[in-house]
Amino acid sequence: MTPVINISKIKTLKLIIFLYYFFAFAISYHTVVGINTLIIPTLYDLGRIFGTLGFSGIILQMILSSRINILEKGVGLDRLSRWHKSNSRAAFSFILLHPFLLFFIFIKQFNFDFLKNLTFYEWLGIIALLLLIIFVSFTVFSNRLNIKYETWKLTHKTAYIVILLAGVHSFMVRSGIYYKKPLFYWWILVILLAAITLFLKYSTKKRRIFKITDIISETQNTRTVKLEPADNKNMFEYKPGQFAFITFLSGSLPKEQHPFTISSSPNGKFYTHTIKESGDFTNELGKLQIGDSAVVEGPYGVFSNYGLDGPFVFIAGGVGITPLMSMIEFNASQPKKENIILFNSVRTQNDIIFKDALNKLEKQGEWLRIVYIFSDEKSGANYYGHINSGIITKELDYLELYKYFICGPPNMMYKVKIELIKLGVNKDKIFTEEFKLR
Repeated sequence: MTPVINISKIKTLKLIIFLYYFFAFAISYHTVVGINTLIIPTLYDLGRIFGTLGFSGIILQMILSSRINILEKGVGLDRLSRWHKSNSRAAFSFILLHPFLLFFIFIKQFNFDFLKNLTFYEWLGIIALLLLIIFVSFTVFSNRLNIKYETWKLTHKTAYIVILLAGVHSFMVRSGIYYKKPLFYWWILVILLAAITLFLKYSTKKRRIFKITDIISETQNTRTVKLEPADNKNMFEYKPGQFAFITFLSGSLPKEQHPFTISSSPNGKFYTHTIKESGDFTNELGKLQIGDSAVVEGPYGVFSNYGLDGPFVFIAGGVGITPLMSMIEFNASQPKKENIILFNSVRTQNDIIFKDALNKLEKQGEWLRIVYIFSDEKSGANYYGHINSGIITKELDYLELYKYFICGPPNMMYKVKIELIKLGVNKDKIFTEEFKLR
């Protein structure tokens, strides 16, 4: 079995991103300043160079957020999302520096008469910049302003307007001077990359219609939704631990797309999502009914032990058990079963998701051992409090032998990962995944 995560592809993509910016800079510098000169570029020249880097960065933003399979497979949306956020800061900085350095000589004197002489295509650039500032501000403060996801998602569509305006601006300003020079062809290349990305984004989406065939109550605020293909055809292929984007087509719910972990083991007939009420949208999922339909896009993600050799340590916090349960059930179905130790951290016994199923699997053989940690309840031989290095070292010998999969609240995952590293665990043996809508 080939592992879901592809380390060599991740390293290759990092190198490609570095070379992408390197060539953007080198080609721009060659065209603006000249490659065979020792002349230090002026602020005006640097402004033009940063303009190329900024527009190139915007195109890279669109590529990183596209969800296209050729990019996401083996890398994961979680990792691409982190790269997307890091790149957004760089691209936005380049774009702000672009006009500032171009017109610094006027700005430092508070002389804005140069605005009267700007061409139409230069004004397009200013409009694109203003829209980008509004867009970025809206994104940064959306959580603080309690802006709904769908509203936030709609504002993200303005990014295409920014790309269009910035593209026309970049290509037309000084296009006559740069015609048939390296920078001219670089602009053509990045515009082609944008077009190809849009084509792949909308022509290769992995979407299918499913119907809800069962709804199972796991705890007082968590339920499992069972889905089967509406066309009665075969299930899509997925690996244990992956997730999908779901849009429930119910008259009682808003038609919003949300990512949910797949909690079932691949079986070819149906699959399940186990969802906890934890927000405006998930609090309404009790209105779902058997027979309702859903648009499913996926699978995505690389948080999976598929194709990896054990033994494994699974550390779950609350509903973070869902991808780990998928892996546990898959392991149970295999001829060769890898040893798994599950640390399951919940508030009370009543909050244990998959309690009966986990107990049954633990009794089936010696390959699974479960350690419970209750934060709000003292219960027998179980631990009280939160998962920590003391509990881990008490339950595990030879920590370096295991591969660790951690899923739960972001703070919990971060703290546990740091604890494991302090205990001497190689960070390459620690796997986490966090997907956010924004």
